[in-house]
Amino acid sequence: MKKLFLSLAVMTLSLSAGCSRTTERQAPTDVPVSQQQEAEAEGTPILKQIASSVAPDQVFSTIAAQYKGSVTFIDLWATWCPPCRQAMKLVDQIKPELAAKGCKFVYITGETSPREDFDTMYKTIEGDHFYLTDAQYKGLLNQFNVTGIPHYILLSKEGKVLWQSEMGYPGNDEAKNQIEMALAQ
Repeated sequence: MKKLFLSLAVMTLSLSAGCSRTTERQAPTDVPVSQQQEAEAEGTPILKQIASSVAPDQVFSTIAAQYKGSVTFIDLWATWCPPCRQAMKLVDQIKPELAAKGCKFVYITGETSPREDFDTMYKTIEGDHFYLTDAQYKGLLNQFNVTGIPHYILLSKEGKVLWQSEMGYPGNDEAKNQIEMALAQ
């Protein structure tokens, strides 16, 4: 019954967010922590909110703070980027094993990804998702000198940047090696 209620709540929230045609970001929806933990335990994709009032230079620290205590693999991507989508399929091959060891997978995109496309796609990608305003996403890309996507950032349990892949996805062997070294720290 609990799972049915959670599914209905997620569908209702998804439909209402997808129907909005305003360019202004909606206020975050509060999901009870117990329901969020249950969804995370099942590997359900979760859409998290960053208020549009968060300054672009504060976005990364705001997101990173949510994952302190966990090794976090961050994927900067866009819905229109074929290499991004291809890499996600590769990551899916190593994700279950690494998630079981405690690694969190976080996907971040912005308004260059049409909202309808994003709302459809993120639901098929296990992990936590952030859809940023254009200014926030550009600020994040500038902060890390990103010249192309996909771009990956690996955070330590303390929230420090351990590694970045600046030229696309490095392959499962390299990504897994980097993540396992971080998990061992």
